Amino acid sequence: MTTYDPTTDESIDDLMTVGKFADAKSNFVEIAVVDVWDCVLAKGVGKVPFDPTQHAPERRCVAISMTLIGTRRDGSTYDMKQDDISSGIKFSETLPSLKALGVSGRAALAALAGSYAQVERVDTRETYAARKASADGKIQVGDPVKVQSFKFLALFPDAEACKAAELAFYAPRGRQAPGDGRNVPQAIEPDASAAARATLIKSLPMLWQALAGNVPVFVAMIESPRAQYRAAGITRWSDEVVALTGEIPF
Repeated sequence: MTTYDPTTDESIDDLMTVGKFADAKSNFVEIAVVDVWDCVLAKGVGKVPFDPTQHAPERRCVAISMTLIGTRRDGSTYDMKQDDISSGIKFSETLPSLKALGVSGRAALAALAGSYAQVERVDTRETYAARKASADGKIQVGDPVKVQSFKFLALFPDAEACKAAELAFYAPRGRQAPGDGRNVPQAIEPDASAAARATLIKSLPMLWQALAGNVPVFVAMIESPRAQYRAAGITRWSDEVVALTGEIPF
């Protein structure tokens, strides 16, 4: 496992400065770039292409760079980037989420380019010293900042499926999509609970279709404490959910 080098990746510092994702937990994005290539780590240089005629086989690493593009409600876009090696601290956090979605092997990883996903930024076990202050002043230059990585929650074949899942995820809870300021769940008011539950139930077929019938991911989203299905009394064993998944409760 390598030590994080903030001089080669300013994405988190940039994030803190512009506040792009400070309140956005889930991002529905296009996977614009997935670059996978053999490299070696050269002192003072970073990653350089692996050359079997010059480099010992045991020095070979696999570089993995990802660029994700999200769209705000006003139509503007924002980038999320991650640059690491396969054994690095960031990708080591990302890999389990990809494997859970059926992505295994270099070819499958590279093939993600051009598809769409729901992702979160999650903290890793490493930190680095901030070189910029955060916009809200909570982080000053030199403060330890958690190195973050991508966690993939769902994969979608096209923009339409991704948008449908985004609408199903945010709209029933009265939340704003990423990039629009605060992204805070709102409790369902008692006098509006029936209408809220009806809206959530109406979103289920849309979410099921967007996930292409992926039962584990669909159930995980229903049972997520952030999705508010549980708050409305909707669980994986509710009639409306079972009708879509075909699961039989035991």
